[in-house]
Amino acid sequence: MEYSAYGDGQVLVVYQTLPQGSFTLRTRMRATIQSRFTEPPAQVETMYQAGVTGSSDGALVSVRR
Repeated sequence: MEYSAYGDGQVLVVYQTLPQGSFTLRTRMRATIQSRFTEPPAQVETMYQAGVTGSSDGALVSVRR
């Protein structure tokens, strides 16, 4: 990993190169409000090859006591 930035609404991770295949990126979150939320899909793209993209499925997250 070359660079990472963690904001309130997004996580940005930058790699210079990645070998071919599938990868799992994980981040920790803290629930502060009891409710149901929609987790949007992750989106990836290359900086210098237009049209090379990927995404994950979104999810429904329930926070209960």
